[in-house]
Amino acid sequence: MLAVNQYDVAIVGGGVIGLSIAWELSRRGQKVCVIERDQPGRAASWAGAGMIPAGPVEEFWRVATPLERLAGLSQRLHREWHERLLDETGIDNGYLASGSIYLPCNSASLADKHRRLLELGVKVEALEWPDAHDVEPALAPADSAFLLPGESQIRNPRHLRALVAACDRNGVRIFAGQAVTACGENDKRMVSVETKNGPISAEQFCITAGSWSGVLAAQLGFELPVFPVRGQIALLHGERGILKRIINVGPRYLVPRSDGRILVGSTMEEVGFDTQTDDEAIADLLEFAAQVAPPLAHLTVEKTWAGLRPATPDRLPLLGRLSEFSNVWIATGHFRAGLQLSTGTAVLMADAISGVEPKLSLEPFAPDRQSLRCEAL
Repeated sequence: MLAVNQYDVAIVGGGVIGLSIAWELSRRGQKVCVIERDQPGRAASWAGAGMIPAGPVEEFWRVATPLERLAGLSQRLHREWHERLLDETGIDNGYLASGSIYLPCNSASLADKHRRLLELGVKVEALEWPDAHDVEPALAPADSAFLLPGESQIRNPRHLRALVAACDRNGVRIFAGQAVTACGENDKRMVSVETKNGPISAEQFCITAGSWSGVLAAQLGFELPVFPVRGQIALLHGERGILKRIINVGPRYLVPRSDGRILVGSTMEEVGFDTQTDDEAIADLLEFAAQVAPPLAHLTVEKTWAGLRPATPDRLPLLGRLSEFSNVWIATGHFRAGLQLSTGTAVLMADAISGVEPKLSLEPFAPDRQSLRCEAL
């Protein structure tokens, strides 16, 4: 019989990864808690654009990289989770198969992207000018482009509200505003974590603290190669229909919402844990938006913000059990793809934590993998 403050699994970090794993585990009958230093779902998970790029279907996984397989699994699960969350909570996370257009950042990179998507069996339609203009009249002329009808998006804040509600409905206890400061251990097992309101005990622990995972790990006596990369975004207030599809140009994007708002992003800056926006960077984003789609130059800026993406040296997430402990798991370091990969990550991690062989191997994402050691040299 479990004590009141003891759980099957304690998840440290209440972003989209932690909440998704908690919900998946709770649906499997596990007694779960989430320990969050601030408010659940209010950091990088809330700040992103909500894009779900197209990934390979299962029959093409044989030629896909581990990250591409995870993306393909996650894309399929997002459709299912949208319906399940809506049914369980009544909250619509705004899932929309809007499709996307890719424009050249440079012609070589666009051609490589196009070729790789075809190899992975992703439906791609080449667009020449004026075909791209016919599909999206607001776009400026471009030498080449391609359309991905299968790319989709969700509204981050709504998705996170739905996850919190679903966790609550399934008995997940969320400890908000309680930073973990230390841990209790015994013979390579973590037995508890310390918070301002006292210890929380569990059979297993999972670290999902995003950009703060490295700081947290140091407090608990081990190392994780995770560091923050700031991404700034501007939100434009427009009328419906100016853009209908996501527009991707290298690492930057325009994401139209169904209500007419348009997200413009994003920067990539290694500035530590600084979440302030910068006038020069925002001006650069607005100039980018106006160059890609000239009508956007006349829209007003409704809001700007910045989020901290959790990065690793090799830009792959850390997924799996920590070698220093027999019962501590890691799920962090998703960089720019946390929300995108959250569904697949949740299912695979819930399998591993529950003692079930995951559908995809977690070995390429192991927290102590060789590539991380090489990057550190």
